[in-house]
Amino acid sequence: MYYEDNVKIKIDWKGLILKLIAVILLILVFIWLFPIPKLDTFYNRVYNENLNNMKDVAEKYFVNENLPSKTGSSNTIKLQDMLDKKLITEFTDKDNNECSTTNSFAQVTKTENNNYVLKVQLSCDDKTDYVLETLNTTTASTSSNNNRESKDNGSSTSNNQSKDKSENDKDEDDGIEIDASIINSGDSKYDKGGNVEYEYKRAITKTSTTYTCPEGYVKDNNVCYKYETGETIPATPLYFDDVVQTTDAKENKSGGYTKYAEAKKIEVSSEDVCPEGYTKNGNICYKYVNATVIPGTTTYECPSGYTLSGTSCIATTQRIEHKTGSYTCPSGYTISADQLRCTSTVNATRTTTSGSTTCNCPYGYRDNGGNCVRTYTGSYHAGSTNYGNCPSGWSPSGSQCTKAANATRSWSNPSCTTSSRQLSEYENSSSKRVKTGQNCTARGCTYTYCTYTAITNYNCPQGNRNGSTCYMTRPSSTSSSYYTCNDGRTQSSSTCYEYANKNCSTTPGTTSYSCPVGYNINSNNTCTRTVNSTYNSSTSYSCPVGYTMSGTQCIKSEPATPHTSETQYTCPTGYVREGTTCYQYTTPTTKKTYAYECPTGYKKEGEGENTKCSIYVEDKTTYYCESAEEQLVDDKCIKTIKGGLKGYSCPDGYILDKDKCIKHSLECADPIPVTSTSTTYEYKWSSEPSLDGWTPTGKTRGTATEENLYDK
Repeated sequence: MYYEDNVKIKIDWKGLILKLIAVILLILVFIWLFPIPKLDTFYNRVYNENLNNMKDVAEKYFVNENLPSKTGSSNTIKLQDMLDKKLITEFTDKDNNECSTTNSFAQVTKTENNNYVLKVQLSCDDKTDYVLETLNTTTASTSSNNNRESKDNGSSTSNNQSKDKSENDKDEDDGIEIDASIINSGDSKYDKGGNVEYEYKRAITKTSTTYTCPEGYVKDNNVCYKYETGETIPATPLYFDDVVQTTDAKENKSGGYTKYAEAKKIEVSSEDVCPEGYTKNGNICYKYVNATVIPGTTTYECPSGYTLSGTSCIATTQRIEHKTGSYTCPSGYTISADQLRCTSTVNATRTTTSGSTTCNCPYGYRDNGGNCVRTYTGSYHAGSTNYGNCPSGWSPSGSQCTKAANATRSWSNPSCTTSSRQLSEYENSSSKRVKTGQNCTARGCTYTYCTYTAITNYNCPQGNRNGSTCYMTRPSSTSSSYYTCNDGRTQSSSTCYEYANKNCSTTPGTTSYSCPVGYNINSNNTCTRTVNSTYNSSTSYSCPVGYTMSGTQCIKSEPATPHTSETQYTCPTGYVREGTTCYQYTTPTTKKTYAYECPTGYKKEGEGENTKCSIYVEDKTTYYCESAEEQLVDDKCIKTIKGGLKGYSCPDGYILDKDKCIKHSLECADPIPVTSTSTTYEYKWSSEPSLDGWTPTGKTRGTATEENLYDK
């Protein structure tokens, strides 16, 4: 057998490549079926759950009086406020860190067409994001109506209850409205007799604590930071996208038309005001009432051997008998020269009361320490605007210069039709018809006609175009507005101050003198008592030192020892006691005053938000737009509606406060706790004659006949 020495090894490259491709595909399929877990998914889920929890709380909070009333205005509740009001429980981010309680907030804004847009923002250490949604005002209205119906039912029940109480004149009014569901119960066993049930009530007392910061501080989480000087900047407003609205232009048939414009809303003044009955102190409104005083009681105690008589302690002992034949006087008395009278003289007791001085401010003024002050809004003087000349060939029109635009005409793409008969050809200012073809057969001829529509184009070499008119803004200069006060002072601020002196009155002190019982007062403020002397030819009597003769006994009197319980002070529900004063607080509301002005040349009608601006324009154009905000394009009116306000945002490191961004310094303070207590009542019916922990109201139901549920 023979073998060649040179053996060539052949490699199957095609098979190797196919196997390699198969392995790669297998690896890709394995990765697709078993992906690497993404921890970001878990982290995002934690963040989104926290954001959705805030959104759910905001949707329930922003109803009825918590919704803004004016278009463009906003109401905001911060995460810190949600925590203080116990609307939401405290939560953390993915790293178990607390999120910002001041840069995290919910804000609702009233837009046009009575819609409400809710913005909920959550700001944590490494992520800040927000969601926007339109609130379902129908649901909010339904909820409000349901609450109102419930209150109306309760009110009706309360009226029946009051009527019964007036007739019986026995029930005590606890001031709590009965649950309407109890009265409207459809269970026959309660209203058709056979089973008597008794009504019980139980008090539910809730105590809540809120935290406020001193003036000049802002709260972030549970720390009050002082404002950074000069570091308060306006917040950035966020708007929805602009909407372009196109409507058909109106046809000008009379050579003129009326154009309407929106009145310009100008803020005249703005101040923070408190509800009626509250006094503003810093950025908080306080309401004070005197606490109800429950005086303490006083009891008296005597030493052993004494008997209490009023506020005195009386001790008695036997007389000392003396066998004499002379005149004697009681101890402490001086016998007269004829030995028939006994006289006792003591100093009168002096009682002095101190004087007092009270000072009050005139009506309308408040105490400002050493004097009285009141504030009022000064007289507003608006600035004036002067307009310059228009360029050559341009005509002035209010704050603008106008002239006719250059017009050119062109023909639109034709619309062609075929006819079995000949039609007339024509051309006018708006359209033309032209025969473009003819085709004849044994059966007859057909004709092709094309119709063109005239298109008028306008252009302006200078300025901007509005329909067939060119316009540009006239040069102008405006002087600044200012305020004047009653004293003639001119200032830029709208608040004026007027001072007055306090009215003080002094009540002088008094001094009086009094004597012990049985004594008469003298002009020199001494007390004298005169009694007959005692004479017994065989026996006389006297009392020990400190005792006084009374009949056949000797009496000694001392002041009883008083024991007085402490005076108590109570406050109405919702108030917090501080010494002998009760107070409650709330935040002030911003009261703004606006003026409405029409553009130059427009006629003003109506007042306030109902102000209308109109002007009659003599013009022979074919079409016109009724609103000054619309732009005429051919036979269409185009209006760009600016997107409504979504809310506000602040840069990193700032805290949103309404429409301001506040940067805090490192100087901080503890928040001030304010605790309030409220009491409500829970009611229930039971067939048991008594229940532990419940108090009977005295009402029954389920009598033998169909009587009023509250009849006894």
